[in-house]
Order: sequence, then structure tokens, then C-alpha cells
Amino acid sequence: MLREGYDARPPVWQAGLGADALSGAYQQVFETALAASGPATVQELTRALGRDAARLNEVEKVRHRAY
Repeated sequence: MLREGYDARPPVWQAGLGADALSGAYQQVFETALAASGPATVQELTRALGRDAARLNEVEKVRHRAY
């Protein structure tokens, strides 16, 4: 059982999987990256998700989910 506030790990990639296979924050990061007009930095993704990009902890959470 996961602690409150944690998302389940994303599934192993397979051909044909869509964004709906991802849960919670993973899906938000994926959709935000797709909506970007080009390559985006993790700080840009963090701000787009409404998180404080000045806090390294928040940036690392987004980086981990984007990876």
C-alpha cells in the first residue's frame, strides 16, 4: 500500500499505451510536456504544473516523474 500523496509507479512501456495508463502526477507531467511548444526544462515544467520552481525538492519531484 502506498503512502498518501504518492502515485503508483508507471507501467512498463509497451506499444499502444496512452497517457491514460499513467496515474496522477505522472499523467500531469506527461500532458504538460506534450503541450509545450518545444523542449522544456524541468523548471519550466515545474512552473507549468503550478509548483514552486525555486524549491529544489519540487523540481526534483517533477524531474523524477518526467524521467
